[in-house]
Amino acid sequence: MSDKSIYSPDTAGGLMVTGVPIAHHTNTVSQVVELISKQKWEDIYYIYIVTTDHKLIGLVPLTHILMSAKTKTMEDLMIKPLIALTPEIDQEKVVIEAIRLDIEQVPVIDHEGKFLGAVVADKIIDVLHSEHLEDFLRSSGIRGKGSHILELAKGRLLHSVKARMPWLFVGLAIGLGLSLVSSRFEGSLQKNIALAYFIPVIAYVADSVGTQSETIFIRAATVLKLNLITYLLKEFFIGSIIGIILGIVGGIGGSLIAHSVLIGEVVGISLFAAITVSAVLACITPICFTALKKDPALGSGPLTTAIQDLISISIYFLVASMLLK
Repeated sequence: MSDKSIYSPDTAGGLMVTGVPIAHHTNTVSQVVELISKQKWEDIYYIYIVTTDHKLIGLVPLTHILMSAKTKTMEDLMIKPLIALTPEIDQEKVVIEAIRLDIEQVPVIDHEGKFLGAVVADKIIDVLHSEHLEDFLRSSGIRGKGSHILELAKGRLLHSVKARMPWLFVGLAIGLGLSLVSSRFEGSLQKNIALAYFIPVIAYVADSVGTQSETIFIRAATVLKLNLITYLLKEFFIGSIIGIILGIVGGIGGSLIAHSVLIGEVVGISLFAAITVSAVLACITPICFTALKKDPALGSGPLTTAIQDLISISIYFLVASMLLK
C-alpha cells in the first residue's frame, strides 16, 4: 500500500484509504473470508483483486463473497472496475466520476496500474459537501485562499473583509454605470413616472432567469461534454419561451397597475428581451472564465448579476424611449 501522506489532501491520493482488503484472483471464497476476519479494516465494501505484481484487475463486493460457495475463486466472482484514477487527480474529479458512474468507491492506482487504495463513500460525501460550500461562497462573490465558511464566520475581521470585497468592487462599478444609463433617460421618467414602478421587476426577473441558467450550465459543463453552440442555442430558445410567457403576464399586470396599455407593452417587450438575453449571458460568462483558466463559479454572483442588471435596465429604457416618443 502507498503512503497517502505524500499526496495533497485535496487529491485522490490524499483522500484514499489504504486499509481495504485485497486478494489474488486465484484465492477462494473461504480464503478471503479467513483473510478479512483476521484484521480490522478502514472499509470493507469491496475486496480488490490484484495480480502477483499488485496490479488491479477487478473487485468483488463483500455481499457476493458471503453469498457464494466456499470453493469459488475471486476470478469467478470479480467484476472489472468501471474506473481507476491516479493519485494526483483533483478531488472534484473523483466525486464527479463517482456520481457519473453511480459507484460507491473509486480505486486509486499508480501510473503502472498498481493498486494504492480507494476513495470510499464517506470521503466522497465529505468532498461533495465541501465542494458545494465552496461553490456557494464563490457564487456569492467570496473568494481567496482559506475562504471556508467556518473560517469566514470565526476568522479575523480583515480576513473576512478581504475575502468578500473583490467582486463587490466590480459590482459597484457596474452599478454606477447603471445609474449613469438611468440618468440618460431622465426625460422619459419625468414624462412617464410609471416607468419607475417596473424597474425592480425587470431587474429581478432577468436576474432570476440568469441565475437558473448559470447554475444548470456550470454543473452540466462540469459533468457532461457539451457542444457549446448547441447548448447556447437551446438556452436561447428556452429563454425566449420563458420571456414570452412572463412578458405577456407582466405586460398585462403593467397595464393594470399603470392604467396604460402602452406602459404594459413596454414592460412586456422589455421582459421578453431581458429574459432572453440573461439566459444566454448567464452561460457565456462562465465560458469566458473557463477560457481564461479561471474557475467558472467565479463568474456568478455579484459580477454576473451586475452585468445582467445593466443590460436588462438598458433594454427597458431603450424600449420605453422607442414606444413612448
